[in-house]
Amino acid sequence: MVFAQAFAEANPGSRCTFEAEENGRFRRAFLMPAASVIAFHEGRKALVVDAAHMRNGYAMRVLNAAGYDARGQMYVVASALVSGEENNDNVRWFLRELLCGGINTPSFIMSDRGSALLSSVTAVYPSKCMFIIIITIKIISSAPPPLPVHPQQMFRTASA
Repeated sequence: MVFAQAFAEANPGSRCTFEAEENGRFRRAFLMPAASVIAFHEGRKALVVDAAHMRNGYAMRVLNAAGYDARGQMYVVASALVSGEENNDNVRWFLRELLCGGINTPSFIMSDRGSALLSSVTAVYPSKCMFIIIITIKIISSAPPPLPVHPQQMFRTASA
């Protein structure tokens, strides 16, 4: 909680929230620097949203949203740490925090097959015109698989 207040004071316009259970245990935290919101509105309005499991003694997930700048480079828009599973409640909360923080006009959202994300996007951004691109990546070797379309080609197609 102290970190959230200190971050918000040191970075005006940033969004930093912290939630705890009634018994005081950690529930979830969200962090979005103001510079990321500015970069999102100045760059391409695309989001890549995904979750990762933490491999420690706690059942937690890290939710991340990334964007593309004008040069096609990815940057972190926001991150959240949530207790429990990647479920509808946690994913909707994450997307609502993005919306409240100023990420209100994504052209499209790229993600994996997370069913919680699919239902949450339509609930949080119901009237927005967007596409959800689902890419299933199976890692067979150490080299990452090629994307079906280069991200810059997607942007040219979307804006044309």
